[in-house]
Amino acid sequence: MRSTLCVAGDLLREALHRRFLLALLLAITLVAGVLGWTLQLEVIDGVLAGTRLFGSALSHDLTATDLAMRPVYSAAALFLYVLGSLFGVLVCSDFAPELFAVGRIEQLLALPLRRSQLVVGTYLGVMALALACALYAGLLFTLLFGWKSGVWSWCILAGGLAGCLAFSALYAAMLLCAVFVRSAALSAVVGVVLLVVGLGVARPDFAAVFEVGTVRNLFIAAVSFVPRFWLLGRLGPVAGGFEPLSTEIVRAAAATLIFAGSCVMLAIWRVERRDY
Repeated sequence: MRSTLCVAGDLLREALHRRFLLALLLAITLVAGVLGWTLQLEVIDGVLAGTRLFGSALSHDLTATDLAMRPVYSAAALFLYVLGSLFGVLVCSDFAPELFAVGRIEQLLALPLRRSQLVVGTYLGVMALALACALYAGLLFTLLFGWKSGVWSWCILAGGLAGCLAFSALYAAMLLCAVFVRSAALSAVVGVVLLVVGLGVARPDFAAVFEVGTVRNLFIAAVSFVPRFWLLGRLGPVAGGFEPLSTEIVRAAAATLIFAGSCVMLAIWRVERRDY
């Protein structure tokens, strides 16, 4: 276990060395700063009288602040969930291919490390990086919206953590791809395609596009293994108390973790049997 954590720590040190983490946090801070400067909420005695963004009026309806902010918080949580997952796929796609690059993998295997420790350590290092960014972005936007509106909710932070949960499955699939083909571009494509399928194509109502018969059954079978990312996006509103926690959301979260674990185990199996 200690060796695995050392591999994860080495990946984090590499990210810090090339200013990777600093650039991510700076980008998140910049977006929050622009939003905090341009978003204006006219709150009068607990009533939201108007909303402006970049000087343009979005709403002038008189609504209780806690009720008016519910769709805002839900939309912000969903935005952070989807954008965080997609951003993580794009910026973390090269870690695993670099690990298995010719020259470096031979050097690592010469160390007193097991191959499984290299795979798991790389996965945990990337997930630690994603978790740090999700916590920072979630807390920053929660403080921003709470300060602007006077209504405090964990909705946005939960949306960021839900994105980290979805990314655990996405990166596991990307890691599995990298052990077969050392290509950052292909790993990113796998992550993006899996995210798109899990958000929309794998929804039950999408199968209605096909006529009842063999094609529909094949489609349902093909997408049955894909995590239900559209359900994980509802974790933000659930944490904010805007909607109840349903059993299908719990099952979707459990299935996502099982999918991630399965991909990591397959990656370990492939690395153990590969001749480097």
